[in-house]
Amino acid sequence: MKKVFFDVETNNIKNDRICQIGVIYEEDGKEVFAKSWYVDPETPFSKRTIAIHGITPEMVQGAPLFPEVWEEIRPYFLSSVVIGHNVKSDLTVLDKTLVGYGIREEALTAADTMDKASRVVDVESYGLDVLCEYFHISLDQHHDALCDAKACRALYHKLDEIMPWTEKDEFTQWMGKAKMKLDRNSLDRALMELDGIVFGILSDSHVSFAELTPIENWSDEHAAMKRFPGYQEAYAAVERILDNGKVHAEDAYEIHQLAVRYRYNTWRRGAESLYILKGIVSGILADEKLSEKEIHMLKDWMLRSGDLKDICTFARVYEELERILADGKVTKAEAKELIEVLNRFLSLHDEKHPDQNLSVKDKVVTLTGTFVFGSHRQVAERIRELGGTVETSVKNNTDIVIVGGEGNTAWRYGDYGYHVRKALMMQDDGHPVMIVGESEVL
Repeated sequence: MKKVFFDVETNNIKNDRICQIGVIYEEDGKEVFAKSWYVDPETPFSKRTIAIHGITPEMVQGAPLFPEVWEEIRPYFLSSVVIGHNVKSDLTVLDKTLVGYGIREEALTAADTMDKASRVVDVESYGLDVLCEYFHISLDQHHDALCDAKACRALYHKLDEIMPWTEKDEFTQWMGKAKMKLDRNSLDRALMELDGIVFGILSDSHVSFAELTPIENWSDEHAAMKRFPGYQEAYAAVERILDNGKVHAEDAYEIHQLAVRYRYNTWRRGAESLYILKGIVSGILADEKLSEKEIHMLKDWMLRSGDLKDICTFARVYEELERILADGKVTKAEAKELIEVLNRFLSLHDEKHPDQNLSVKDKVVTLTGTFVFGSHRQVAERIRELGGTVETSVKNNTDIVIVGGEGNTAWRYGDYGYHVRKALMMQDDGHPVMIVGESEVL
């Protein structure tokens, strides 16, 4: 009988990507193959998952993407009984990952050591660690995928000695059923940003090699979106641009039309323009230089986008543009000052916070929004466990405002609640309060 024992570790609390997988293939009770892989999940890590397994973004740099790993292990999974501890959970993660990459599989035959143990022994808990202690099975690196897979295999055979496994212990796990949330905000944002990047690159009528970097970064960041309407066409245009080393007017026009055509949401006033403006700024700063033509273009665009004027994060940029252009000339010093202002703007609107280990210890924290982690009370308790102090409102001594929602970055684009708006105003006054997403702390 052929069996595959496996375990996965995920990088986020959505459980839709894999950052490590351990696999053991067995034939007639003998181990034939055993291997583990770190996997680049192409999505941000959650502090909550890092705390569980200790795998960090640095550890998966240069690791293969999951489709490459799946190509190697797929024959084992399709020809064997797939066994895990609480296996339905791991199979769900596997299914979400496969669906996310557009890989379709029909069904797997599976068996669960946790379910079997619940019918064989009487212990206080049926977690893998408890059962390994009960059966004297080594589990020296719990939450390392291969260690857990080895422990699952040992547990399988211990249980088989007490109550032999039969076909009645097996079940069919239908694949391709994972419900992947279509994050339409992210889809809209990405196309509008690409539209802005191309516009910004073309603003001085010259395209250098360095200016293609934000397009290449955009392509890497949104690779998982290729399967959605509009993105196949956008990626075809992006690949032409990168292959040719230049932006043709036809490509820019096609990208703009895609950004207009595939628009799912009716955006809050100003938010749509902010997505595009972020792209424009990325495009014009790609070569780390600002020409007078680019500066005039930026001011003209912001002037036409009157829906930006009430959004405080952009008022500062526009005020700086007006100041610099007041005398009709742009000095090197003024251009340098504007680059600093625009870089601060991009930093604020960057959805990947540079500090993956943001600490709340000895910080005063205010919570706002709906949290994936749990209720406000549960989040507040966790913040206190981490050494922080939680206040109900933003005050002069506030250090951090945490916005609930894994990947929820609407606040960065003008969808401000009261707490965020007040924190932004404090930032403008020079107060170093930070505004971060939930996943950057929890």
